[in-house]
Amino acid sequence: KDPNETPDLWHWPTTNTFWLPYFYNDETSLFRGHYSVLSNDTSKPDPPLKVELLPTSLGAFRILNHVHGTIGKLKQFGFSEEDLEEVLYMLAPERLFRMMLTWVISMLHMLFSFLAFKNEVGFWSERETVAGLSQSAIIGNSICSIIIFLFLLDS
Repeated sequence: KDPNETPDLWHWPTTNTFWLPYFYNDETSLFRGHYSVLSNDTSKPDPPLKVELLPTSLGAFRILNHVHGTIGKLKQFGFSEEDLEEVLYMLAPERLFRMMLTWVISMLHMLFSFLAFKNEVGFWSERETVAGLSQSAIIGNSICSIIIFLFLLDS
């Protein structure tokens, strides 16, 4: 049984047929920038406190529980608190859609690049002469390819 799957606290102790409501404190969206220094001065007003109680689905709970397990493993590997905060910042719900959209666009870009390369190889393999092709276009495309190659080699 995966310890990150579902906690044992969910089973009713005596009959094992009911589910207890589970309170989950999600700290993955809490960053150091959200912290504020408290003062002992009682003349200052109380600091603002925001508490949100939100229901979550079992699937979302399992994902969050898995993220917490992964963060614990990253701590064991020697990640610093700043590194862990950057990882959690990227996985924050506000940025998750943007990250998934970037991933989908990257996959489509790779697919189209592969198809273009395959088409270009097929075009040049059937050619025996360069008759009918613009010499300046061939040289320009070659220069662009060399520049892109050198850029990728540098980075």
